[in-house]
Amino acid sequence: MDAHLLDIQGISMYFEGVRAVESVNAYVDTNEIFGIIGPNGSGKTTLINALTGVYKPSAGKVIFKGRDITGMKSYQIARLGVARTFQNLRLFRAMTVIENVMVGEHYQISTNKFDAIFRNKHFHESEEEIVRRAEEALEMVDLTSHKHEVAGSMAYGEQKRLEFARALVCEPSLLLLDEPAAGMNSVEAMDMMELIHKIRSERRIAIVLIEHNMQAMMSTADRIMVMDAGRKIAEDVPEVIQNDPKVIAVYLGE
Repeated sequence: MDAHLLDIQGISMYFEGVRAVESVNAYVDTNEIFGIIGPNGSGKTTLINALTGVYKPSAGKVIFKGRDITGMKSYQIARLGVARTFQNLRLFRAMTVIENVMVGEHYQISTNKFDAIFRNKHFHESEEEIVRRAEEALEMVDLTSHKHEVAGSMAYGEQKRLEFARALVCEPSLLLLDEPAAGMNSVEAMDMMELIHKIRSERRIAIVLIEHNMQAMMSTADRIMVMDAGRKIAEDVPEVIQNDPKVIAVYLGE
């Protein structure tokens, strides 16, 4: 059997003795949407931060494409093909939409100080490639007509899609989305889930999805892991998860 794209092996995170995540094991396969749900404080975002280099795990290993990436810096992990979005928008609000996306890919383009100072042929070719890829990412999230607008002037849902585009422009193999539908109404949330399906289908990338909107999660994820108090309490397909007594008790209340 082929190896998993991402293997999470016994990941634990402790902060001054407080257990935030405890011995979590999971995997994500290529072209899969893997959902993570759980009540507030269950450790979902902390786990994502441990996978993407924001935190160094207290214990356990993170294996991506067969390579141990545990403890690597965020930018190193990103260069290997892992991109993410955050719960809170992290846009450059005074910059234009396309400039925001271009910032997200500059580190991947192979120019150097000499190229930048003398603005030679290689520099201009690289800049053209950056613009082309940024426009392609904006088209994927239906923001092409907004590319010259100032990011801070756009509606909240459009800003969420812009952050999505900024992650996509790096052409990742694995995309981690931390509550992409937070703050949206039910129609906007389902539109976002349709976009996630579209991205997975057209880009053929794996997606790890944290989301509080249960309807959105159940209609989107291929498999779902449920966390509570830092531990994994269940993992299965949506139909099984939504009828699991442990999940109902912990996530929805007795």
